[in-house]
Amino acid sequence: PLGELVHQYLDAVGLLAYYRSQSTEEALDRFENIARLIADITQYAVQAAESNSDASLADYMQHVSLLTSVDEAATGDAVQLMTLHAAKGLEFPVVIIAGLNEGLLPLVRATTTESDNAEERRLFYVGITRARKRLLLTYSRNRSRFGLMEGTLPSRFLGELPQELLDADRPDELHRTAFRGLLAGLPRAEKRTQHRTAGNGFRPGQRVLHPAFGSGTIEDVEGRGADAKVRVRFDIVGTKLLLIRYAPLELME
Repeated sequence: PLGELVHQYLDAVGLLAYYRSQSTEEALDRFENIARLIADITQYAVQAAESNSDASLADYMQHVSLLTSVDEAATGDAVQLMTLHAAKGLEFPVVIIAGLNEGLLPLVRATTTESDNAEERRLFYVGITRARKRLLLTYSRNRSRFGLMEGTLPSRFLGELPQELLDADRPDELHRTAFRGLLAGLPRAEKRTQHRTAGNGFRPGQRVLHPAFGSGTIEDVEGRGADAKVRVRFDIVGTKLLLIRYAPLELME
């Protein structure tokens, strides 16, 4: 597969090993950018195969260049796409923040701490205060990661917003009930995590799925209770040591 070929090349030149060996935030960001690039190439190859089209690296680069050309041709009187960091200092009549899911905002990493969550909470605050008139916040119930469709959880930051300021639009009572549960402190997410750690448990050799890192194999489990950690060798991004109570890991059947 094309994505696997790119991964093997980057591994062969030592780029992945170099960033893995660094302990800086910048190195981690670059490593995760590479992982996302590989995932995007893999997804492109899958879509090409489904449409019986070729999927060479040159085809992918042309695809990306076309997307870039579209972005450069955008005028001021149009929808602007940007990161939360890039939005600092700007204001718009309407702001839409998409992807408010655990693993995206806040971004779950192997080194995630409460101070990291506080920084991402401030970043979320920057995003929501860019709107002058209307703010739309969305999250998904499912998303495709590394070619697999998986269920997702709403961001914990949604549950911290004042309920009286929200106008939740849901197509049926089931979704309204779920959203009320979210605003009450994400009990569904907590219950799911407790069931996964206390009921199923994690053992070396088990296959797990992470919303940001993809699939991997548990190598070791350290500690007990709230301090328990799990060491996972992910198929693409390498080995990560995760704090179980914060890591949204799912056991794979």
